[in-house]
Amino acid sequence: MLGVVLLTLSHLKRISTRGEDWYYSFIYLISLAITAALGIISVRDFTFRWIYNNMTAPIGVALYSLTAFYITSAAYRVFRARNFDATVLLVTAFIVLMMLIPVGAAILPPVVPIGEWLRSFPSSAGFRGMIIGTSLGIVGLGVRILVGRQREHLGIREERR
Repeated sequence: MLGVVLLTLSHLKRISTRGEDWYYSFIYLISLAITAALGIISVRDFTFRWIYNNMTAPIGVALYSLTAFYITSAAYRVFRARNFDATVLLVTAFIVLMMLIPVGAAILPPVVPIGEWLRSFPSSAGFRGMIIGTSLGIVGLGVRILVGRQREHLGIREERR
């Protein structure tokens, strides 16, 4: 909900200042209003379902599919075995992928217990570190908001001096 509000405020600002391609912002606001009104009236309404099935869902699928190219290029850069760490990452990814695909267990039966061990122990330790780092980041952001040093969530942008 906050994202919709902030995005709407951003587009309203672009329209009011006649910023670059402001008419796209106008089209966005009209589309948002029509879709929201139809959704409030009835989610089972034919028009709302048509908009969702023929416009919203395909756009979401298209944007999601674009991430495949990003992930592919990132995997290519990461999995080049230039040093020992990259080689360990490559071998680990190969083992886990072979464990997850049905044919992998048939081709290489030992990958299943090794892959389960990798997913159970080193992976969970890394996940715990990620949770701790995320929690510290959230606490830091909360303190900045409470102290008044972070105002972007209110739509206030300060100029750098």
